[in-house]
Amino acid sequence: MPSLRVAIGLLMLALGSLALAAPPAPSACGVARSFERCEDGKRRCERVTAYDVPDYWHGLAQCLRGLRDRWSRDGPDAPVSLGAAGVADNDAQVSTLVRRQVLLAMSASPVRFVAGGSNGTATEELRLDDVFDARSAPRRGFDRVVLLNDRGVAYNAMGQSGLSYFLFQMAVLADRGGYPQAAADTALYRALARGAITTVLTPVSAGGLAASRPCDDDASLRCTWYHSITRRDQPTAAGATLNQHLHAVRDLGLIADLLRKQRWNEGTDFNRAIIEGLNQLAFAAGSTRPGAPPNLADFLSPPAGKARVRWAYYGLNPTAADGRRAYFLGVGGKDCSYHLHVLDLFSQILQRAQAQGFGARYEAPLLACGSELAALQRAATLRRNEPNRPALWSDPRPGRDFACPAAALGIDDNDDSQAKAGFLDSRFAACPSP
Repeated sequence: MPSLRVAIGLLMLALGSLALAAPPAPSACGVARSFERCEDGKRRCERVTAYDVPDYWHGLAQCLRGLRDRWSRDGPDAPVSLGAAGVADNDAQVSTLVRRQVLLAMSASPVRFVAGGSNGTATEELRLDDVFDARSAPRRGFDRVVLLNDRGVAYNAMGQSGLSYFLFQMAVLADRGGYPQAAADTALYRALARGAITTVLTPVSAGGLAASRPCDDDASLRCTWYHSITRRDQPTAAGATLNQHLHAVRDLGLIADLLRKQRWNEGTDFNRAIIEGLNQLAFAAGSTRPGAPPNLADFLSPPAGKARVRWAYYGLNPTAADGRRAYFLGVGGKDCSYHLHVLDLFSQILQRAQAQGFGARYEAPLLACGSELAALQRAATLRRNEPNRPALWSDPRPGRDFACPAAALGIDDNDDSQAKAGFLDSRFAACPSP
């Protein structure tokens, strides 16, 4: 009997040690390594362990998603194991790790804090140590936070808007309190989130990502394209990636809804920015000349397959000559996945527009049976309903990746989507086949 009690005791100790072990951070965070964090011109430095997050701000947003979930479920003191052997701070509280990851990202060489620039005033480019001290307390104000490309200009509205949304979510968690740094973290994350999204809404001519002008179909409306591209060697104006523009528009709505729940006023009319982004797709003349931002029609491929369906080009370079502007990625079924992703983003955006009371203006240009969006939905529907008859909906010529493998899935990038399954199916169900 004593041996049985000993065995049970050892088992309980083992289970207890497992329960106390800190779970690892989300896989999207990358690989942990040691970083040198300095301030005051490298006069004061310390080594910290954090994740080497891939894919710049878009990757950081995906990392923060998992850390947000851990924090929301287990509180700000929940331990996270970084999985780095031989370091003193291999485990960190989730609130500490979030702050560490955010500050490391903001101290990276391509990041600038911009002060001024409104009403024609001169701008000043600053670094993280210029605007925050080692305790994340503000040293001076700034208007925008910008991730720069190799040309030294803003380039990725999707990365900016996505990170802004997750930083606002971190601010919401910090605002609940429960740890000593909570108030400072709330102010830090709000300031960074506001600066990141302000860059998206700032005109390209002023260092931002918004190309705005009166709409061609109705000059009383404003049409705005939010420039975004993955490549870092291109000018801002070359960034016309359909899913990334839609990401920015979708994220503006997510941010607006989150801020409304918190009763935080950031001084931005988010619905107006969403409307202008939709207007560009629905009411602009499109890329009729080099330099002009596209409309939705510019992203429709030539008819493919026996059913003559239209697939969505991945992107368009407004600065290129006419024949080379629109393009597919052409690898690994990605064009099919992005086509489905575009439809999901449209679903989210248009459903929210209806809920907010400004969806009616898009009934004819986007949701009518003869619209470009209806054509894109038809391609996805035919591919889903006839997976074993690719000749109906594909183009067999080499390099035509929009042939869309039957196993291809959409890209589920956002677990906060409020889109109802089948929204576009139901809207276009009564449309006759062409």
